Amino acid sequence: MDQNTVEFEYKGIFANEQARYKIKGKNFVIAAGGRPRSYPGIPEELCITSDDLFSLEKDPGTTLVVGGGYIAVECAGLLGGLGKRVHLLNRSTFLRAMDADMAERVVE
Repeated sequence: MDQNTVEFEYKGIFANEQARYKIKGKNFVIAAGGRPRSYPGIPEELCITSDDLFSLEKDPGTTLVVGGGYIAVECAGLLGGLGKRVHLLNRSTFLRAMDADMAERVVE
């Protein structure tokens, strides 16, 4: 693994469901909802939480936002609005706590 690759495991909703993932990028934002936290297996120097987004001293460039809740979508929208290329990665339904029709429109 190199300095731009993160590898992690995700245990799904079923007892035997588990998968390993590798993602590449220069910067990572983790926006998991609730209180921000880092994920085991992802080196802290390769990512920030949503709380850290506004304290960056330099342009994050192309960014991967992990999460599908309000905060993740908001961070992705903010970065996109600033002209940054943003990838949004989510394990289930985007904005699942919101109105389903509106969430579908945001995803589209």
